[in-house]
Amino acid sequence: TEDTYYVVEGTDANGCTAIDSVLVFIANPPYFPPLSVDTTICANETLEVQLSDASYISNYTYQWIPVTNLDNPNIPGAIATISESASYTLVVTTQQGCQSVQEVNIIIEEASVELNIESAAICPGEPVTLDAGEGFGAYEWSDGSTEQTLTVTEPGEYSVVVTDAVLGCNAEASVTVDANPEPEPTIDGELSFVTGGATTLTVAETYDAYLWSDGVTENSLTVNTAGEYSVTVTNEFGCTGSTAVTVEEVLVSAYVIPTAFSPNNDGVNDQFGVVAGSSVADARISVFDRWGNKVFEGQDISQLWDGFFNGKQCDLGTYVFAGSVTLINGETESFKGNVTLIR
Repeated sequence: TEDTYYVVEGTDANGCTAIDSVLVFIANPPYFPPLSVDTTICANETLEVQLSDASYISNYTYQWIPVTNLDNPNIPGAIATISESASYTLVVTTQQGCQSVQEVNIIIEEASVELNIESAAICPGEPVTLDAGEGFGAYEWSDGSTEQTLTVTEPGEYSVVVTDAVLGCNAEASVTVDANPEPEPTIDGELSFVTGGATTLTVAETYDAYLWSDGVTENSLTVNTAGEYSVTVTNEFGCTGSTAVTVEEVLVSAYVIPTAFSPNNDGVNDQFGVVAGSSVADARISVFDRWGNKVFEGQDISQLWDGFFNGKQCDLGTYVFAGSVTLINGETESFKGNVTLIR
């Protein structure tokens, strides 16, 4: 382990001796600094790495093992062209045959740029925003925009290329924006109603939500006022669609006064008076003969003329009537005309 002087004496079979000596020097192994190369490259790239920056010593010999991907395996500063982590061993030998062995580990950590864009679906005419995620140095969408997000209103395929802020590595992702179906509701029901009545409008299809123009949120709407009525529906995808119809009011007289009656006790048209609908609250009527004599007076809607006056049947012929009706809304209407008594 240190320089030592040795003497050896040899004796043969005859007793003769001889002496020799040797001076053993301890030669130092060649010095080579420990090295490791840690670096980071972008995925799918090839890197040139100099394995050492140590100076070349002329009375040393160098041998890198293995020689794969090296430009010169017999110099300390050999350059490795690699795309993944690798290990190389350098054997340095002095003139005295002493060796130093050094292992160089090239650890390549691929820069993984993770880019995920959530799939999306779009309702007709409504926007959706695609987000490439924050933290990148640059963005470039397929339409040329350079923001983190992209708002689209049409279905189709969209892509974006992002650049890592530190290493400059790129990553690309694409997403297909599908088109959700637009609901097309139809309204069933009578589009008219008689005065005092109503009609029911119903959405023929089934949807997740309904909103009529008057705020009703059921699939049906009862209408008793003329006008336009619309409904907006929402389907399972959140898309909306609308339609509208116009409802008309059919005016029908609130009451009818016959022009003839036959009081012959046959059970058909035996009495005369106001035939009132549900919108009439009360009625009064007076009947006169051709000479102006009052032959009947009804004070309410239930009183009808049976063709008699003072207990006697009136003559066949034409009589004059006049009166008024009171509607349920409080309005009063007057009327007059002729009625024919027949048997």
